[in-house]
Amino acid sequence: MTHRVLIAGATGFIGNNLVQALIKNGYCESQHYLSDMPEDIFNIMRCKLLENRSLFPDEDKRTVSDAICCAGIHEYGPNGLWDLETLIQVNARQPLALAQQCQLLKFRKFIFLSSQKAQRFDHVVNSTQKKVFDLQVGKYGFSKRLAEIFLLDKKNSAGIEVLIFRLPVVYGSGVGGNFKELIKFARRKIPLPVVTTYAKKSYLGIDNLISCIVHCLRKDVVPDKVYKISDDDDKTLSEVFFLLKKNMGMRYITFYLPEFFLKAIMVLFRKKELYAQIFIDSRLDVAESLRELGWVPKYSFSGNLKKMFKSNSFDLQPEK
Repeated sequence: MTHRVLIAGATGFIGNNLVQALIKNGYCESQHYLSDMPEDIFNIMRCKLLENRSLFPDEDKRTVSDAICCAGIHEYGPNGLWDLETLIQVNARQPLALAQQCQLLKFRKFIFLSSQKAQRFDHVVNSTQKKVFDLQVGKYGFSKRLAEIFLLDKKNSAGIEVLIFRLPVVYGSGVGGNFKELIKFARRKIPLPVVTTYAKKSYLGIDNLISCIVHCLRKDVVPDKVYKISDDDDKTLSEVFFLLKKNMGMRYITFYLPEFFLKAIMVLFRKKELYAQIFIDSRLDVAESLRELGWVPKYSFSGNLKKMFKSNSFDLQPEK
């Protein structure tokens, strides 16, 4: 009997890489290409699950035992910032609806990919704490935290094992978003500012993430928990730029810039969030999670970068 895995969000960076890896690992995946409209993402998937026949042939539907939810939206949409209610609907309520349908079909495991940004809202224990709804920053993290709360409430998800992974910045071949912008910036032939107080941050290579997911599909791990995973190889922004330029065969030219001066520039240009991202430490403490999962990252940060650039998915020519 062929083991099948349902992936919600198979067209995204993480989902697409995960599909290819599951094929290589002997899984026969079922993927459904979802609408780009946020209100439709999980409604389509839910309808297909209920129909059964349209997503899985009758003879195969019993072999689908696990689901992985990679789908969701970030703060920015095609027309600017998403409002909080849309983020909650897509990132929290709809994953719960999908998990409940998987439960009805007697799936074994439901793996949900959350975000390190949810950590900011660990004090939130239920969706009735309305005061955080007024926040103008961190709405994405709040929506992911609500998803964790909904999924871990056994009144909502009894009968299915829920595994939640809190992820830092995920990078690898084909990456977009902020990490792609770092790569573009590193390609420029300009000196980069260096300060002495860069905070360290956690990162997670796509190959390490996939390795952890496959490990959890094959092994029995304690369910109904939030696990923090990363490369366990935290870096400062300066170290990241050095390694990026090294892999592009470029010299790393730097100049010293006092932190107060850089902060003043960012405040002037209303980039307070960027300042927080650079200077405020945001490492994930993954030691306990790695021990409980019985898994260790296969590649270091520098090792992941080497694999990423060897894939030839980036133009390595420096910008003029």
